[in-house]
Amino acid sequence: MNALLRNGLVRALCVLALGIFFTARPEAARWFTIAVGVAFAIPGAVALAGLFDRHTTQRSPGLTAVVATGCVLFGLALAVFPDTFTASLMYVLAAALAVAAALEAYAMTRLRREGSGLHGAFFAVPALLLGAALFVAFYRDSVEALPPFIVLGAGAILYALSELFLLACAARLRRRKAAGGEPPHGTAGTELLPRPDEGTDA
Repeated sequence: MNALLRNGLVRALCVLALGIFFTARPEAARWFTIAVGVAFAIPGAVALAGLFDRHTTQRSPGLTAVVATGCVLFGLALAVFPDTFTASLMYVLAAALAVAAALEAYAMTRLRREGSGLHGAFFAVPALLLGAALFVAFYRDSVEALPPFIVLGAGAILYALSELFLLACAARLRRRKAAGGEPPHGTAGTELLPRPDEGTDA
């Protein structure tokens, strides 16, 4: 499962789906926050209930009770006050988009150094991602935060498509180097992009 989550193709597709969701239904961000709260509260409540089981009362609950109580309280706060935490979520996603912009620029730089032939115009993509992140971070006009989530969704879609493109460029570069008879270490520059087809190349 960890290897699957690290796979660049899966990551890009998940981000693409999330971007489409936020772009098409930005008002659903509130319900997304509530769902996250419920996801925290239910396991915490189950853990607390388990502390009263006859098999567990014979030992000190210790850290389990503290963590379970914290999950319940945090989950209830998210579910009861979703608007407050939706605004916080907006800034967290903006920060993630800024980090994604930096990673995209780094990946493009490495691919150009390895001779992928990537055109310099593609660096406009991380610039747009950074611009979207800054727009969301400094947006102050909407209480419901609908426009920022539309921008975040569009940014996520752009990032996902760019990631898929870079994965294709990295795969093509690996095949070209393999055809040229270069040693395995010659592909080290493309390891920054996970291999969606690892183990299938001849």
